[in-house]
Parts: sequence; structure tokens; C-alpha cells
Amino acid sequence: MSIQTRQTVHSPTRATLYVGGRLDAAAAPALRDQLQKLVRGGYKELVLSLDGLDFMDSSGLGELVRGVKLAREAGGALKLADLSAQASTVVRLAKLDQTFEIFATAEAALRSFS
Repeated sequence: MSIQTRQTVHSPTRATLYVGGRLDAAAAPALRDQLQKLVRGGYKELVLSLDGLDFMDSSGLGELVRGVKLAREAGGALKLADLSAQASTVVRLAKLDQTFEIFATAEAALRSFS
């Protein structure tokens, strides 16, 4: 199984990317491509909704960190929302729960941009 994504555009600069499946070394490049396309398209305020994520390893975590950097370099931010239990555990064990902006819902993350 690989990663599945879908996106919702909220404004000319704001979008949510819903991520599901397995975010591992094989799937990480697909997430990188999606995030790069969004930023190149002018979307710099990004929310990643991870409630559909079944599995994430260190490669997936690395892509989340890379996504934060990419959004910041574009003058924006990437926020995490709807973390699955597995994603939440990986983020916490890596001690990145203090680094990422994490929200209970994608809607709450979107509101935080205002």
C-alpha cells in the first residue's frame, strides 16, 4: 500500500492536503512532490491532515520536516492536523511535537492562519 492524497483549496494561498495510507521511504517522494507543487502554485499556508495515515516511518517524518521548511522559505507555514494515533506517536517519540504546529482538526489549523 502507498500514500493517498487529496487536496482542498481554501484561498489563493491556503490549502489542505489530506494524507492517507503508508508514509514510508517508498511513498515519501510522492508527498514531497505534492508539497512542492502546492508551494510552486502559490499555496504557502498549508495544512496536512494525517487522520488517514496508517503508518509513518522516519522517512515520512523527514518529509514533514522538509515540508515545514519549504513553506517557511515561501513565506508561509505548514501545520499538522488530525494526527492518527500512529503519526502522533512517531512525532512524539522523535520529540518533534514541540517543533510542529499541531491541531486537533484541519479546521482549527486553517483558522490559526487568520
